[in-house]
Amino acid sequence: MNGTKYCEYVKGSDDWKQKVAASKFNAFENFGVPTKGHICLQDHGNLVSFRNIKIREVE
Repeated sequence: MNGTKYCEYVKGSDDWKQKVAASKFNAFENFGVPTKGHICLQDHGNLVSFRNIKIREVE
């Protein structure tokens, strides 16, 4: 965000698969497998508003 890298991973790598298997998301079949699709914005149960969202392809 704003030029700061918070994490780095290779989607589909063995490390990625191990992390998903050890997480709460392991119950969701094919979690993190698709490479294209919808973007989901989360609120974790709190009131939240989103505005001026810009999405661009990262190279």
